[in-house]
Amino acid sequence: MTRAARRVLALCALAILTGCAGEGDAAVTAGCRPVERLPDSGHNHLAADADPPVPYSTTPPTSGWHYRGADRLEEVLGVHEEALEEPEHVSALAIGGVVVSHRGLDPATRDELEALAGGLDRPVAVTPYAALDDGEVVLTAWATRQVCDGFDAVDVTAFIEEHADEEPDFEMSGEDHEH
Repeated sequence: MTRAARRVLALCALAILTGCAGEGDAAVTAGCRPVERLPDSGHNHLAADADPPVPYSTTPPTSGWHYRGADRLEEVLGVHEEALEEPEHVSALAIGGVVVSHRGLDPATRDELEALAGGLDRPVAVTPYAALDDGEVVLTAWATRQVCDGFDAVDVTAFIEEHADEEPDFEMSGEDHEH
């Protein structure tokens, strides 16, 4: 399926979700706060499976210590049943991706989120994140965050379209870089 066809399919799914949802449906009624631009915590690389020497300044992290190496980075993109480690989270951001973190979503809402994020043909990781409140969804890009009280298809789509590169730049992970 071409990128254009996937984008049309994702937009059709979005139209169906927003047009058919009832008043209490979390898919369209969740409130998202404005997008925040946050301080850049640097572009330092970790060796192998080392832990960051200092804690991240945001929850979830939006910049800072991360892994280098394309082989490992390709594994951080996509849908994850188990939570990404924080350095993996930042690694996805470092290559131009978006990470959609969530906690305590009901299975149907989680399936909708995963289908939407996967259908946009952008570098995206969807991962549980234990430090969030139940039902919360947080969208992150490099030094950028948007907090939502649940899954909002319109806001998730807009954030990913605005902040995820069209193609991941795995070369950025291997050298010092600016975002």
